Amino acid sequence: MKFIKKLDYKNYVNLIGMEKKMGIGKDKIAIKELLEKFQKGYIERDLNNLDSFMSELFVNNDDVFIIGTAEDEIFIGYEQAKKLVEGDWRYWGDLRIDVDNAHINCGTDMTYITAFGTVELKIETDNSLKMALNDLDTVIKSEKQDKEKLMTICRKACTYLVEASRGEKHIWKIRLTIGLVKQNNKWLINNMHFSHPIGDYPGGRIIEAYQ
Repeated sequence: MKFIKKLDYKNYVNLIGMEKKMGIGKDKIAIKELLEKFQKGYIERDLNNLDSFMSELFVNNDDVFIIGTAEDEIFIGYEQAKKLVEGDWRYWGDLRIDVDNAHINCGTDMTYITAFGTVELKIETDNSLKMALNDLDTVIKSEKQDKEKLMTICRKACTYLVEASRGEKHIWKIRLTIGLVKQNNKWLINNMHFSHPIGDYPGGRIIEAYQ
């Protein structure tokens, strides 16, 4: 509504007419339906429907590119994208996308969707602490200098203990960007990027002294 208020009536009518002329209104409906199907798949998590889910929503070629929330989650090509979705359905939390308020930047043959949502996951305290110890063991066995190892262990240990003390129910905010291309008059996912907003000091810092 704020956007509409900035336009006078004549410009607003022209804008709506332009969308109708370009078929954007119809495309936006189809794109929103695609996003709803994506959400439905992540709610149901039926591995028997994985192949049909992928073929209906994704481009089937090596141009598919997905970045997940973890540092090493980069998936290139249709088959790797399929492995990501399968892993999400098996192990990830409950993804809920705010489909109704998703921003759709619609072009004639390319479109971007930006959406917000949450991921809910139950992590039992015992499992959380075991994960922490395994993570710290990896740090100890790494090739980092001793001082860097100790600082990393302190930071990670504090984070794990704080989060474990907050309970087993974890709800994280998530942001999702989806790129679509039109093939044979049908919109399909070409790339995706999942990310968590960072409230504290950003991770992934490159420390030249230890390279």
